[in-house]
Amino acid sequence: MAVKNLVADLVAERCRRAPERPAVRFGGATTTYHEIDAWSEAVASSLKGSGVAPGDLVAVAVDRGPTLVAALLGVLKARAAYVPLDMGHPRRRTDSILTHAGPRAVLASAEYEKRLHRWRIVRMPCRPVELSAAHMDDRSVSRSGRFDGRAYVTYTSGSTGEPKGVVCTHEGVMAYLSAMIEEFALGEDDQVLSMMSVAFDPSVRDIFGTLIAGATIVMASSREIFDPAALADLIEHERVTSCLSIVPRALETLIEELESRPRCMDMRQVVSCGDVLSGPIARRAREAFDCEVINQYGPTECTMAATFHRVVASDLAASCVPIGTEIGGAIVRVLDRRRDQVPVGAVGELAIGGAGLAQGYLGRPDLTAERFVPDPWNEGGRLYLTGDLGRRRGDGLLEFVGRIDDQAPGSRADPRAVAAALRADAAAKDVEVAPLPDGAGGFRLVAFVVPFGTVDDPVARTKVQEVLRRFTINSQILMIERMPLTPNGKVDRRALLDLHRSSLQGPR
Repeated sequence: MAVKNLVADLVAERCRRAPERPAVRFGGATTTYHEIDAWSEAVASSLKGSGVAPGDLVAVAVDRGPTLVAALLGVLKARAAYVPLDMGHPRRRTDSILTHAGPRAVLASAEYEKRLHRWRIVRMPCRPVELSAAHMDDRSVSRSGRFDGRAYVTYTSGSTGEPKGVVCTHEGVMAYLSAMIEEFALGEDDQVLSMMSVAFDPSVRDIFGTLIAGATIVMASSREIFDPAALADLIEHERVTSCLSIVPRALETLIEELESRPRCMDMRQVVSCGDVLSGPIARRAREAFDCEVINQYGPTECTMAATFHRVVASDLAASCVPIGTEIGGAIVRVLDRRRDQVPVGAVGELAIGGAGLAQGYLGRPDLTAERFVPDPWNEGGRLYLTGDLGRRRGDGLLEFVGRIDDQAPGSRADPRAVAAALRADAAAKDVEVAPLPDGAGGFRLVAFVVPFGTVDDPVARTKVQEVLRRFTINSQILMIERMPLTPNGKVDRRALLDLHRSSLQGPR
C-alpha cells in the first residue's frame, strides 16, 4: 500500500529544516530536532536488525520524556505500527494488551525488561551523540517496502466496556493533524503541553502534531501530571502557549490551582477532550488562562477527534458545550434506530465517517462489522456507530446529548441535566448520574455523589435529595469519597456499576 505524507517523513522534514530548534523540553532539559532525529534513526535501525518488518506491530514500554518521543518516531521510521504501553497502568491491563496485540517485538527501556521477560525485547537505544553514517544509510533501507498503512494500535480506556485495540492509519492521522495544525495555527513559536498518557490517542496530537508543526513539546512528568501545583509551575516556567489535550476533570483540578495565581499570559488556547465539557468549567478556564477554550469530540475509533468548537459567551451557562463542526475531513451523521438521518434538531445516534476512520478493531472482525457499517450516502464509505446521542442545531453545530445506554426506559429525566443541577446547587463536589436497574425489574436514576463534606453527612444527603425530587421520584443516592476514574481521566463506569451492585445487596 502506498501512503502519502507519512508521519515520520513529515517529522524528518522538520528535522532537516531546523535541526537545532528545541523539539522536547523535559525536566528542564532541551532535546533538539536533530537529536530526536538521530535517536529515532537508531531505534529504527535496532528494530530492523531485530527482524521487525514494515507493517509489524511493536509495543513500546518507555517512560515519559524525549526517550518516548524517539521510541515512537523510530517505530514509525521502521514502517512498523506502535502499540503504546503506559507502564504506570495496572500490570493486568499491560499484560492483557500484549497478549491480545501479539506484537513482533517490545521496544523497552532496560528497567522494564525483567517485567516483560515473556515477550521478545528490543532494548531502547541510548541517546546517540551524532547521527552516524550507518544510520544515515539505514534511512533508505528502513523506508523501503510496502505495508498496510497502520500507524498505531491504541486500546480504549474501557470506560464503557472491555478495552479494544483500535487500528489507526497514517492517512487518518494526517487528515486530522494537518487540519488541526492549520485550524489551531500551530507553529514554531508554540510551546505545547503534553500531559496525556501515551496509551491514549490524544498523545498523538500532542507529540506528532507538535513536531510536524515545528513547535516544542513541553512534556509533563508523571509526577507533574498528578500534582496540580507542579503542573501549573511547569506551564508558567515553560511559558506554554497551547494545551491541546486535557480532560474536563483534570482541567477543573488545574483551574482550582491557577485561580489563586496570576493569569497565564502566554497561554493562547486550551483544548478539552475525552468527556463532556460543561459551560461553567469552560467559563472558569477562560478566566484562569485568559485564552480561547476549544471543545473537541471524537472516539478513539475516529483518530483523535471528529469535531471541534470554539467556546463563545452563549455557551458558558450550558450544561454541555456544543461539540461543534467537523474537522479533518470527518463526516458526522445523526441517525435514528433504522439508521436513517433525522431532521435538524432531532436527537439520534452520532455516526462518524470520513478520512479519520480507523481500520477497525484488531483481531475482532465480528465487532468491526457490527460497529463500522456502510455509509449509504457515500459510496464506498463507512460509518462508525458511536453509541452517543446528539443533535445538529439549526446553525449547523452539533450537540452531545448522552450515551444510548444512559437513557432509562420510561423516564424523561436527562442524567446530564440532573448532574448539572446538583453541581449548580452546590449539592455535590463531583457527581455522575446514570439510570440503573432497581433490583425489582425496573430502572431508577442513581446519583453517585462526592460530597463537599463526609459521605455520612445527613445535610449533604438532604440537599441532594431536594435536587433529585425536581426531576424524578424514583432515584437512589450513593455517597462516595472519590469518583473512580480510568487511567485517562474518564469516569470508570464499570467501577460505578460494581458500587451499585454492592448497594443492592446491602443497606442503602
